[in-house]
Amino acid sequence: MQVKPKVTNNMITRLIPEAVWWSSEMEAAAAAAAAGIQPDGGDYSLKSIVSAISEAIGYTPWIECNTDEAGNRQLYQVYLCVDTSAAELIECPVLPRNSCGSRIEFPSF
Repeated sequence: MQVKPKVTNNMITRLIPEAVWWSSEMEAAAAAAAAGIQPDGGDYSLKSIVSAISEAIGYTPWIECNTDEAGNRQLYQVYLCVDTSAAELIECPVLPRNSCGSRIEFPSF
């Protein structure tokens, strides 16, 4: 049984094929680590996170943040866009308004 991903305006909303998702996630994580960005509770610039991921995978991610109990803005999710078949990454046609400040915490797991 083939699962069809739900894609709205080329944005990932629920599911993309495992190969694209896994490869992209691993490349994004490796890029962040190579740039010294670790899930260690440290404070990083939003620009450095976006740049590290963009340079590694060739596409600009959208970063979503949340707020912890102490009021700190934290890295929450990284979004990438896919084509209408959900098989290939593409540059996002539009990025939603950012929910992060210029500096964000990368919480430890």
